[in-house]
Amino acid sequence: MKRFMFFIFLSTSICFAHNKGDIECGDFNFDGMEDYRIFIMYNGRKTEWSHFLFDSKLEKHVPCKDLDILWNPTFNSTNKTVFTYANGGHAGSIYTAETYIWNEGELKLMELISQGWNSEKDLYHKITLKRGNDEMELHEVELIDAGEDFRRKNIEPKNK
Repeated sequence: MKRFMFFIFLSTSICFAHNKGDIECGDFNFDGMEDYRIFIMYNGRKTEWSHFLFDSKLEKHVPCKDLDILWNPTFNSTNKTVFTYANGGHAGSIYTAETYIWNEGELKLMELISQGWNSEKDLYHKITLKRGNDEMELHEVELIDAGEDFRRKNIEPKNK
């Protein structure tokens, strides 16, 4: 039986030489240091990545499980937020979206939007929670007509 070993050696200059679908580089925790992530798989609803953040104390990249468990994370360097989106069905009309910030080296949930189907009223409902005094608080509950378009493009935070 043959055994294969696969090694990845990365540096800032090598990172961009790979196919963009395999490895992406960026400052994922907004500390000014370049991080990278490796594409694992896409299953139609979730893109999975393994994230590695540069640890300046250790002077090397270390795995970041906090980012690995997020669904479809995108990074907004202007607002310094991490945005996630999970499509749950109904052609994108049922979803969960979360916005995080980095706080003392850990991700902190700031906003959660959950949309689902209310079969009693035959309408979609959209529930928004926002962080108040260090606790998540109910911000808004809406009933929405199924004809309205409220998918990812309308909820992802814009650069300000």
